[in-house]
Amino acid sequence: MEPSSSSSSSHHVDSSRLPDSSLQRHSVSSLFAKLRLSPSPSSVTDAISLSLNSSSLAVADQTTRELCRLVSTSVVSPATALLELQSALDGCSTGGNARLSLAQVFVKAIGFVVRFLFRADPSWGRSGFEPVELHPFIKVLLCGEFVEMELIRQVSLFTVHNKESEIESVARFLKPLLIFSILRKNSSNFAMDLISSLASISCSLKVEAISILKLLTGSLKYFPHENRKDIKLILSSAEYILDAYIVVLKQQSVFSEMLESNTQECSWALLETIFSLCFIQNKSFGINETVFQLAKRLLSIQKEINLKFLPEFNSIFITISYILSQTDFEHEQLAALKLLIFLTDWKHQTGLNKSGRLREELFCVFSVVALLMSPSKSVKAMASNFLLRINEFIVDLLRFSPSDENLGFNWTPPVGTHASVLFRLLHLWFEGKLDSSSCFYMEFIVANDITEPKRNSHEEKSWPFLLRNYFLNLPNKGIIQPGISGLINSVISVLILHPTLGKSSVETLAGLVAVDQKSAMPLLLITLFYIKILSSNESNKPELLLKLMESLSFFSAHNFMVPVVVQTVLPILKFESKPDLYSIAVRLLCKIWITTDRVFAILQEVLDPKAISEFISEREISISIAASIRDVCKHNPDRGVDIILSVSSCIESRDKIVQALGLEGLTFLCEADVVDFYTAWIVIKKHLLDYSLDPIIAHGVARLLRWGAMDAEAYPDASRSVLQIMWNIASKRNIPSESSSSHWTKARVAAFTSLSHYKVVVIQEAVDEFKKGNFELLISEENSEVLNAMEELQVEIIKYEHTTRRRGQKDARITASKTEKLLDVFPQAIFSRDKIKYQDLPGAALICFNFTPKLESPLKSIKDLQKVNQAYEKALMDLAESLHITRNLIFAIISIQSWKSFLDRWIEAVINFMKDSSSSDSLDKHTRAAKDILKILCRIAEESIPRVAVNIALAIGALCLVVPDSAHFVVSDVSDFLLKWLFEFEHEHKQWTAAICLGFIADCFHPTDQKTKFKVINALHEVICKSESDFVRGACGAGLGFASKSLFKSSQEINSTSKSEETKLLETILTTLSALISKQCPSTSNSLNSLTNQVHSKNKVLLEAPEISDEDPWGTAGLVLGLGNSVFALYRSGSHDSVITIKNLLMKWIEDKVFDEMSDIKLLMGSCLALPIVISFSQRVDLSTNDDLDLLLESYNSLICEIINVNKSGVIYSDLLMAACVGAGQLISSVLNDGVYDLKLDGVTSLLETIKSVYDNKNSNYSYSVYLGGLFGVVNAFGASAGYINLQKEKTSIIKGPLLSDPTFESIIQEMFVLAKESKDLQRRQFCAWALAFLRNQFLKETSDKNSSLNQNLSEETLVWDLSSYLRDFDSNKEVINAKKGIISTMLSCLSKSPKLPSFDWGIIIRRFMKHQDISINKECLNFSLIHANHISPLLNLLDDLTDLPRFKTLDLNLQLFLLESMSQLLRLFSESRLEKLCVDLVQFFSLERNENSILRRSLWKGLCGSLRENYDEIVSHLEKLMEFMLIQLPNLNGDYLRDEFSENENEWFDVIECLDLASKTWLLNYLKIGELDQAKKIVIISRLVRHKSLHISELAKIRAYILDAKDEDIWLRVLLEVSSTISNSQVNIKQQWLLDALDISCVSHHPSTALKFVGLLSGFCSELMPVLIVNQTTVLLDLPITLSSLLSDPNWSSVRVTIAEKVWSIANRVRSLAEHLMPGPGLEEKEAELVFYLASVMHQTCVLLKEYLSFDKQIKLANLDVL
Repeated sequence: MEPSSSSSSSHHVDSSRLPDSSLQRHSVSSLFAKLRLSPSPSSVTDAISLSLNSSSLAVADQTTRELCRLVSTSVVSPATALLELQSALDGCSTGGNARLSLAQVFVKAIGFVVRFLFRADPSWGRSGFEPVELHPFIKVLLCGEFVEMELIRQVSLFTVHNKESEIESVARFLKPLLIFSILRKNSSNFAMDLISSLASISCSLKVEAISILKLLTGSLKYFPHENRKDIKLILSSAEYILDAYIVVLKQQSVFSEMLESNTQECSWALLETIFSLCFIQNKSFGINETVFQLAKRLLSIQKEINLKFLPEFNSIFITISYILSQTDFEHEQLAALKLLIFLTDWKHQTGLNKSGRLREELFCVFSVVALLMSPSKSVKAMASNFLLRINEFIVDLLRFSPSDENLGFNWTPPVGTHASVLFRLLHLWFEGKLDSSSCFYMEFIVANDITEPKRNSHEEKSWPFLLRNYFLNLPNKGIIQPGISGLINSVISVLILHPTLGKSSVETLAGLVAVDQKSAMPLLLITLFYIKILSSNESNKPELLLKLMESLSFFSAHNFMVPVVVQTVLPILKFESKPDLYSIAVRLLCKIWITTDRVFAILQEVLDPKAISEFISEREISISIAASIRDVCKHNPDRGVDIILSVSSCIESRDKIVQALGLEGLTFLCEADVVDFYTAWIVIKKHLLDYSLDPIIAHGVARLLRWGAMDAEAYPDASRSVLQIMWNIASKRNIPSESSSSHWTKARVAAFTSLSHYKVVVIQEAVDEFKKGNFELLISEENSEVLNAMEELQVEIIKYEHTTRRRGQKDARITASKTEKLLDVFPQAIFSRDKIKYQDLPGAALICFNFTPKLESPLKSIKDLQKVNQAYEKALMDLAESLHITRNLIFAIISIQSWKSFLDRWIEAVINFMKDSSSSDSLDKHTRAAKDILKILCRIAEESIPRVAVNIALAIGALCLVVPDSAHFVVSDVSDFLLKWLFEFEHEHKQWTAAICLGFIADCFHPTDQKTKFKVINALHEVICKSESDFVRGACGAGLGFASKSLFKSSQEINSTSKSEETKLLETILTTLSALISKQCPSTSNSLNSLTNQVHSKNKVLLEAPEISDEDPWGTAGLVLGLGNSVFALYRSGSHDSVITIKNLLMKWIEDKVFDEMSDIKLLMGSCLALPIVISFSQRVDLSTNDDLDLLLESYNSLICEIINVNKSGVIYSDLLMAACVGAGQLISSVLNDGVYDLKLDGVTSLLETIKSVYDNKNSNYSYSVYLGGLFGVVNAFGASAGYINLQKEKTSIIKGPLLSDPTFESIIQEMFVLAKESKDLQRRQFCAWALAFLRNQFLKETSDKNSSLNQNLSEETLVWDLSSYLRDFDSNKEVINAKKGIISTMLSCLSKSPKLPSFDWGIIIRRFMKHQDISINKECLNFSLIHANHISPLLNLLDDLTDLPRFKTLDLNLQLFLLESMSQLLRLFSESRLEKLCVDLVQFFSLERNENSILRRSLWKGLCGSLRENYDEIVSHLEKLMEFMLIQLPNLNGDYLRDEFSENENEWFDVIECLDLASKTWLLNYLKIGELDQAKKIVIISRLVRHKSLHISELAKIRAYILDAKDEDIWLRVLLEVSSTISNSQVNIKQQWLLDALDISCVSHHPSTALKFVGLLSGFCSELMPVLIVNQTTVLLDLPITLSSLLSDPNWSSVRVTIAEKVWSIANRVRSLAEHLMPGPGLEEKEAELVFYLASVMHQTCVLLKEYLSFDKQIKLANLDVL
């Protein structure tokens, strides 16, 4: 091979040296002929290389030709040929001019080889070249300008030669060259020539031409457009393409459906490209005319050949509207109008416009109407021409109602352009299909500026409303981008035609005038345009027409608009023959004046005083003039003075409306103090019409007379007359007709309002018997509006009476009754007479005898303390021996109450002697004293005989009732002692006393000591099951009933196990008691089984009671008593039906009065004692509404009478009579003291007489216990509560029974007092004294509580006394209350504002009114209670009851809301422990699912907000725990944006953020740490708190990575919205950092769409298009290209444009590579994989719009990528 090679080389040398070019060519030909015969790769390559680079042009030229032959015969590979040819071509640029002439030859050869290779290899060149510079044509282009022309020819040849193959492949091959030439700065002219050449070639093609045209059209969007030259190149290229397109279309004789579609698709792409040039921001190159002309040519040819009007062409209307709002050049305006008219006609001819459908042409109405003020006649003529065309469209659209379904567009708008955004907005609104999960950015922008929660109005969520608020809150009014301003104005102009948003859009239009003065004139023209249409056609939109006319006045806000607006209105004033028009013109002129004072001279002329008389026959005109006069006086009183004669003329008019308007105008002048009231009054009063007959005049007079209050004392005579007039109007009752009643109501309201501004003393002097008349008027008024007005006057009277009360003397006091006086002196009268020993009256001594010894020395020592203990210990022994306690539960309970008083005095005495000997605090002293006393009691109890030990044991139980809560160790020691006694089955006396006492002390344990409480209950249950003694069983049953009261009361947060344990214990108690009662009384089995089934007991206790020989009646009675006491726990557990069942059972057993068997008598005993407890509790919790209490009293009365008449001996009958008397008395007291129900006087009197007969009857066969029962029955009726222990530890005001102060029953107490003092029967005397001591003790407690809580007696001559007395004596009949509920509410409201109240039984009064469930009254009752509860303890008890969880659950929703909102007031009233329980109760309450939870939560948050403002540091930890729970209950903001539920959730969030804004920042940050639960909720809270400046934005930045890398779910869009809204309000550098971080995260995240959505949202918030953008899961990404590009066009973002574009490019590449594999890639979840194609398309389009910020290489790659 070497010789051959050498020969070839030498031959080549010889050939190049030949003198003749022909010989040289022949020589080269022979060389390549030999090489073809014996080809050698190296020799061929060397020969080609040497020949191509030969200095001889002929040799190089012939070699090129031979090389092409070798390629065609496959001797040389095309790749080798291309390499050699390109190498030779590269050498041309350095070989001189001769060598340059060979360049054309080499380019031709390259063209040949490329054509050959493209045909020969189906895979070559079709998938692109990487890098793109390897493309053979691009390599040629890079050689220099000298090859450009030949390269264009070769490209043309390539296209023509390969047209028979797949034309799409040809286009794909040429695309890199085309894009490269466009993007390469030095090749722009080449690119244009290349486009021209390809466009020309396409003219010779047929169907294939469309593919080439698509290629050329698609390439246009990659042209740079930085300067005018770039734009010229684009337009020139576009024109070449357009010319070719026209030729191609004309050549087609028949269009198939596919061809037509492709052809028009290509034309639309070209239109989009050229129109996009008009949206180049901040650059003006004067290209609009050219664009419009090109567009018209392109569209005209389609119309000529009868192609259809594409729906996409509708977006051209948006472009035209946008450009017309930007341009000021006449030639551009004319070109736009020509195109607009052409499109409108073409669309109309194709029949696309259907009746009643919104037409896209209307987008241009605003811009075209604005051209009517152009000085060019041609422009105005063409604009008018267009408006005439669409006039019928507007009228047609206005005729359709909101219910019509064909209002919207009939096509889907394109994506990624300004047109797509606006079409989407209007399309959704007019179709009525705004997705419920969609919203507007403006919702969040406006929300940042509001201070009140949103209302649930769909109008307030509408785009016009949001837009109006947005512009009103702009920090720089008048600074609006011209482009977006024109778009918004166009949209608003269309929305005016909306069937439901029309009026709102007019208001928004008026708002735009205020902030955008540049648009003022066009907006005025569009307003007049619509007014003309609505006026000249029969439309059903009169309200819209009036709204438009009213909006004319807003245009005068700009000075330059005033003359125009005035000249618009003034011609209407010439139509005096048309009153309607003239009236409207006057009102419009007045409104214009309100905006600007420049037109006052014109207005003053119109409002001339003579005008009223001139137009007296035209009532509409005179009223409009009078109304305008009134408005002048209202808005500028100084100008009102200028037209004072006109005001006077109105008042002198005989037309009542005109005169009333004149009076109103004068009222405003007097209010501003520019006119003296009394001077004016003297002048005008003689002209007034009769106000007593006409309510309109009366209303005007009443309002005017208010302003005489200031100088009333200076004008006594005039003010007296004025006040009498007002009083006459206010007291007007005889209304002539119902039709005028509403007018009279307004007049009376105005009169009372005016009266409240006068001094009370002046009113009293002017109005005869004012006090009496005022009160009578109040109690007889029925109208609620008048009552509300009267309230102001009553409050002023109350304030006056309080400030003028006599301070030197006490007000009148309530005289004490005889009964109260007797009780006051009772101890002295009983124990001083005949030196009686206290042992003789042990019961009375326990309660009211003082055993504290008198010490000689005033100094207190340890010895003195010992003496005190010794004295009380001796008394203890003496009384225990003297007080005989039989086996009787009533005796036992009464004894515990008596020992309670004794031990209370003992502890106080010991504490008193500790004061100087110890420095410990009071609670510690109580505990020490109680411990010492307990030791004494336990020692004596163990050492004493049973009879004494019983008393000591009861005393030990009573000790727990008097120690403070802190002495829980004492209670624990007592329980240990009594539990030991309880299990001593051999000692019955120990068991039953321990059982009773343990029942009482179960409620005294510390709230956290659940274990001990459960232990006590279980012990009682164990003993009741095992004991063989009926009496012990009865005591244990009663004890279980008392102990059950402690269940479900804990204020601590108890786990579910503890709650379940309490439920089991309650079921066990109820089941056990029911089973034992059923066994003793078989007749009750069915009823009690039904009761146990109601509490859903799964494991009922089955007891086998042993046979007992000596059955004790108190055994069964104790069980029934325990059953009655269980209602407290049943109610708190939620088993309300069980409470009612027990109540009904007890009532039935009493009403039946069966004496046939012993078991029935025992059942009756227990029922008599238990029923008052159940009735009282049922009344308190509103479960006793239907009970006939008078009938129940009769049942008790008849029962006692029957027992007396039977007159049988035996302990069981005595015990029954005793129980009936005690229970009957307690029933009377509980009903009357509660005050909710009234009892008949005859029934109470009869029952008391019957009870009295029991202890008066000396000849009966009953034991002395009966006398005790009768006596205690009487004192219980007076409120003693003997045998009924109140277990509440804190001091509560026990309301005095009404009987105690009733003179009717004084004689009974007097007789008992005589018996206790003078009776010769010691036993009777002892019992009488004991009973009276009980009554006195309760009386003293009540008096003490009342003195401490309400020591503010008032004079009976005050209004407060009258109101209070009226409420106190009010008939509680429901029908009467319903008729007077307005009066009651008003009185309560007045008294709530009173500083002092009389000493009435307010607890009774308020409970009585609350019984009737009237919401208005109940709210006032609660408000009254909250205000006065701090000094009236019954009201505090009422609030305590109502806020207890079981009771709170049953309240009406409105009352629950009121109490929750009043939480801050409750915090001021309740103790810390009670507040702790309240917080725990609220947690339990809101744990339940209910429909009203949202509104309830809102009220609680408002209450918490008020509480945090009060700074309650001592309970803030409880409030924080409550807030933590409530935040868990807070609904997520992932609901539908337009639903009412969503708005309610938004309002709740508003309240939450307002509350958290006041919370401790330390607690807040600790709670808001992101964990596994409620992440979205916490992020939203942080975001909103940052927005409210409560937290620093760095707190949000700490969780930035978590936010942007979270899984994309529906709820997360809301999170991103909140965060992006907050970030959008921050500084630019912070926004930039967030955007860059989001892009970085999207590059590596498992959920790239999340970060991209944030980018889209943040860009949307910062984009100028923000006002018209819709947000949802889809649009936030669809709009990303235009929002991000709009954001980066802001100069403030110039420093990060390139960085952002590079990151977007990286994301696009990542998403594209994942999409190409059609599988979830590394780090990408399946859900994201489903979005990957969508994301790839969005990111590609985004990169296209940001291409100018990308590097050249990336722009090339971007352009050559195919959209997936």
